[in-house]
Order: sequence, then C-alpha cells, then structure tokens
Amino acid sequence: MKTTQVSLLLVFVMMASLKAQTKDSIIYKTVYSQGFASKKSIEDFEFSDGDKWLISQDGESGKALKCIDKGSYINPYGGPSVIALLKDKVFTDFVLEMDIMQNGKDFNSLDLCFFFGVVSDSSYCYAQIADKADKQKHAIFSLNSQKITRISKRLESGVIWGYNKWHHIKIERLTALNTVKVYYDDVLLYETTEDPALPGRIGFGSTISALKVDNIKISAPQVQDVTTPIF
Repeated sequence: MKTTQVSLLLVFVMMASLKAQTKDSIIYKTVYSQGFASKKSIEDFEFSDGDKWLISQDGESGKALKCIDKGSYINPYGGPSVIALLKDKVFTDFVLEMDIMQNGKDFNSLDLCFFFGVVSDSSYCYAQIADKADKQKHAIFSLNSQKITRISKRLESGVIWGYNKWHHIKIERLTALNTVKVYYDDVLLYETTEDPALPGRIGFGSTISALKVDNIKISAPQVQDVTTPIF
C-alpha cells in the first residue's frame, strides 16, 4: 500500500512538472496591437455586418472601434450575431488583452463575446461576459456541428458593466492543456479545460449589443497567415 501511494505521488509530481514545463517553455511575443489612431485600422477586421462598425473619437485613450447596433446578420445556430474578426491571422496559443465598453440599450441582454478557434461561421468557441448568468449565458461555449455547448462551469451571477465605463479583458489560451482562462478587470472570471484546441481566427462582439473596443494586444508564440474570409 505504501509503495502504491509513493508511486501515485511520483506520477502526480511528474504530471504537475510536465504541465509547468509546458506553460513555461512557450515564448510569447506581441504579434498584433491596435489603438485605432487611424481610420484605416478598421480594415484589419472582418465583420458579420460591416455597416454597423466605425472609428469613434471617444476611446479609452484616444480613438476606438465602435459597433453602433446589432445589424442585419442573424446567427443561424443561435450564437452571437455581432462579430468582428481579425483578418488573415490564425492562432493556437495566445494571450489577448483589450479595453472594452458595453454600451447597449437593450437591458435584457448586456454582454460581450470573445471568439477564438474560429474555423468557419459554424465552428468556433467564444467566451461570453454577461450581466446575467444561467445555463446559456456568461460562460465559455463551443459551436460545432450546428450545436452550442457550454464548456465551462455555470456561474451564479454576471458582471456589473456600469455606465460609460471601460473594462480590461484578458484571455489566455494554452492548447497543450486544453485550457482557456478569462479575466475581467484583472480578476479570473472563469476557465475551461475542455477547449477543442483548434487553430483559428480571433475576434470579439456580442449577441446583439453595441460596444466599443480599444488598446488591443495579442501575444503568441506563433501566428499563421490566411486569406480565406469567414463572412
């Protein structure tokens, strides 16, 4: 019995050590940053409905990218309908940071979404930060085979957006461990260990709400170039 316990302890220590080495061995570098100082910066993104996005003068520090309304696009699978994706780049592991403001007028649904592993309009994951929490809100979700599945634990309450207030978002993805961690104003909000870990595009948006985005920074060990549009 004692030998078995020691063996199990050694296995546990080895697994913990392997996970630590996996995380520590990855070297990240800044592969994209955007403060929207130029009107042309909007051309870095692909939108589900481009008519509803513009460069605003009222950013967190200068100008910002703004979505004024949900637009005409309706997600056929019941997922978010306001989507902006960074063009021409595919990521696996990454750290995404940005400042974001929720300024929707429909108080029944105030949320923001962050997309990753976007392969097509029917295959991607997204983290939703919402003012209410239930089985279908305020969690990490996977859309695959026309089905949306929650892949993080259900939380009991949502966040408080505040009026005209900026918040800092950070998302960390490590595909070797199938993990994604989501931070809201530097506090861990939720995480998953069930990420499908598919390479894909990165983006942000909402189910139906207006929003502002500023000071985007993406760090990653590598990034692949692609030219195939999603929308």
